[in-house]
Amino acid sequence: MSISKFMPSLVMQDKSKNKFPIELTAASIYQLEPAGQLEALKAKLDAAFSTDVGSELSRESAILVLSTLIEGLRPTLDQHLGTLETGEVIVTDHPAMRVLDQLKDAIKDLDLSKTHPALRPNSYGAPNTLTRAEQKFDTTLLEAVLILQRIKGFSNRNMTERKLASILRGKIFRRSAPITAQRLKQIRDQDVRRNKLL
Repeated sequence: MSISKFMPSLVMQDKSKNKFPIELTAASIYQLEPAGQLEALKAKLDAAFSTDVGSELSRESAILVLSTLIEGLRPTLDQHLGTLETGEVIVTDHPAMRVLDQLKDAIKDLDLSKTHPALRPNSYGAPNTLTRAEQKFDTTLLEAVLILQRIKGFSNRNMTERKLASILRGKIFRRSAPITAQRLKQIRDQDVRRNKLL
């Protein structure tokens, strides 16, 4: 469960208008201006995620996002090579598109038990090292403490951490463990030490 559900919404989006049909093809996207192409891309992403794929990372959701981005961004990023006498435009993929294509194929290859070198884990690193997602989650918790302290006007951080822990009790977990005031202070102390090393 995302902690964002327990924090104030800072951005309001108007989702009542969808200017582009789901059936937009790559050829029709080429006829749009860059701003229109991005709107078309958003429409395609909205359509893709209107299914049960969900917003959590999985091979299925990763491939869906990459495929949609490649199809939607390719017209905008294509590099012009020249024009034939017939008026036909010759283009080639932007390097970023080639990388996205390779990444999509590499993820698909995992189902074949084939691992691209770029996706292989390093053989070094402490076993307790936080993943990027865990680091981002900790940062979100630290920001939530500061926001709550401003909203409630608490005089110190410890009091705020106790209040946030009580709000999140039974709803949010970190490495399968509940969020406690002690855990929040540990995260804060680790953040201070990490920043001193930078």
